[in-house]
Amino acid sequence: MTDVCQLPAHELVCRMSNRALACREVVQAHLQRIDEVNPALNALVTAADPESCLAAADEADARAARGEPLGRAHGLPVVVKDVIKVAGLTCSGGSPALRSVADQDATAVSRLRAEGAIVLGLTNVPEMGRGGESNNDLYGRTNNPYDLSRTPGGSSGGSAALIAAGGAALSIGSDGGGSIRQPCHNAGIAGIKPTHGRIPRTGSVFGDALGVFGPFNCYGPLARTVADLHLGLSIMNGPDLRDPYAVPAPLGRPQDVDLESLRVATYLDDGISPPADDVATVVEAAARVSINDKFDARYYLFARES
Repeated sequence: MTDVCQLPAHELVCRMSNRALACREVVQAHLQRIDEVNPALNALVTAADPESCLAAADEADARAARGEPLGRAHGLPVVVKDVIKVAGLTCSGGSPALRSVADQDATAVSRLRAEGAIVLGLTNVPEMGRGGESNNDLYGRTNNPYDLSRTPGGSSGGSAALIAAGGAALSIGSDGGGSIRQPCHNAGIAGIKPTHGRIPRTGSVFGDALGVFGPFNCYGPLARTVADLHLGLSIMNGPDLRDPYAVPAPLGRPQDVDLESLRVATYLDDGISPPADDVATVVEAAARVSINDKFDARYYLFARES
């Protein structure tokens, strides 16, 4: 893997914005990485036209050279979970019955593009986006980059696998019952299910009237680092006057959080999928970590037996 494909999204944006890296170089590196890893992973199932991606990167480089204002995701190579519409790409939700070319971007996609992101394609999901693995009869099975015999999870498994393997710097996923969180755990990357209503779900393959699932499902970012999640969330955050669940909830700055006032709860067993002993050990150790050697967080561990 090239160094470019290991850098966090926020650092890539910084380097491309100050012209230490060319957008073409970054996009080309990620396209090459996809060519290398995707045959084994089957994570990217619908690719954007590579020449169009490179042309967008060239235009981003030209804007930087002219000294024009640059977006917060300037030149960033991103992918989108195949339950979210991307104009001009064949979206499916993993189902042949839903497979069609989208005529417009979902709100979250359009916001990333408006800030300079370059969409490389769509990532695999379970059929209808429902399941703990990313397998379907339309595109087949997505594999975990650390062990091809195992799953990256679901339903944002294609996104998690591709980011972990260096094929994209950031992805838009969705989560109703763990569909961002579980794949990020399985693939060793960062992800967040935002507070409900922060990011509009306008532009879903399943339609924008989500019915009973509306109060549960959220769009959110997957990336290489926690700082990257704030970058993605800050861009996608805010109502679009189309999703009735989306509200104007201001997003603060992580550096302004008073760590000494935080209380964090975690648990080792949800009663459904008990962790392996080594995983439980790592989670417990993380829950007892000191932040900056100054603040001992007050954590509360809840085991299944308690």
